[in-house]
Order: sequence, then structure tokens, then C-alpha cells
Amino acid sequence: MVLDQGFSYREVCRQLDLGETGLRRWVEQLQFERDGGVPKEALTDEQKKIQELESRIHRLEREKAILKKLQRSWCRTRSIDPTDRYTESA
Repeated sequence: MVLDQGFSYREVCRQLDLGETGLRRWVEQLQFERDGGVPKEALTDEQKKIQELESRIHRLEREKAILKKLQRSWCRTRSIDPTDRYTESA
């Protein structure tokens, strides 16, 4: 109502029986998201799921980087080319 219809914060607070501080925070959050920002705190279940998945992606990327470093280190100690998957016989 504030952003789309031009109502003042006071009018909306009065009509919906809300506190002005809370409404201002919500409107700022909405404007931030409309401008393409990603919320720090999820407001909806969908946003919570997205944040959980993004967190999982970051964790998996870190784990992958650790494994790559470990592989390179292991191959260096054995003079093996890490890109050659067939150097050792099974």
C-alpha cells in the first residue's frame, strides 16, 4: 500500500492496526527485494528454503575445494599427474 498505492505510513498503520516501526522495516525489506537484493533473514518459507539450499551449495563447494587440494597434495607426494585417472593399475 505504501509503495504501490502511495499511502502514508500512518494511514496504513491506522487501517491495519500495525506499528509504524514494523511497517517501515517491512516496506524497506520489500523495496530491497524488488531492487534485486537477497534478504539476510527469510520472511517466507520459500525464502527459508532458498537460504538453506544456498548454504548447502556453499558448504559443498568448500568441501570440493578441500578434496581437490588433498588430491593434488597426494598426487605430488607420489609423482602422479592428478589429471591422469589411469596412472595406477586397479
